[in-house]
Amino acid sequence: MIAAEGCAMEILPKIDFPGEDGAEMTGSIRRRLVHMLAVALALKIDAGQVTTLDWQRETLLEILIGLFSEKLVDSVRQVMPRRYVEHANDLPLLRGRLDVTRQFTILAAKPSRLACRYDSLTADTALNRIMKAAVARLVRIPRTADNQRRLRELAFA
Repeated sequence: MIAAEGCAMEILPKIDFPGEDGAEMTGSIRRRLVHMLAVALALKIDAGQVTTLDWQRETLLEILIGLFSEKLVDSVRQVMPRRYVEHANDLPLLRGRLDVTRQFTILAAKPSRLACRYDSLTADTALNRIMKAAVARLVRIPRTADNQRRLRELAFA
């Protein structure tokens, strides 16, 4: 796939399908190519996802963007990856546990502040940043309404 602004050139493998011609044969070639890529790259593509694709009218890039966005939407709907991050702040109220050493050394003259240590749950993980960057890059590319809609949902999530 070679893409430039306003156009795209798709180079498909030369596979012959007897009895098929034109758009029907192009769709069969794309189906085989996606299957070969799935086997070679160990991609887990469900049979349900493959049957709903419009092989004749969509480019290979649109098909791969659609598969990627469907899988990403499914995984985000199940659970968004999160992690706990440890914080140490001087707060007016106790949150978490008291850092006794800091409280009685540095904050001894400020009784209105408490040296707190606590964990907070955040969605700011390396995996989420990678997914966000991929979605931000892909959101400008698709031409089909379904792919655009899914990528906008993912960008919001």
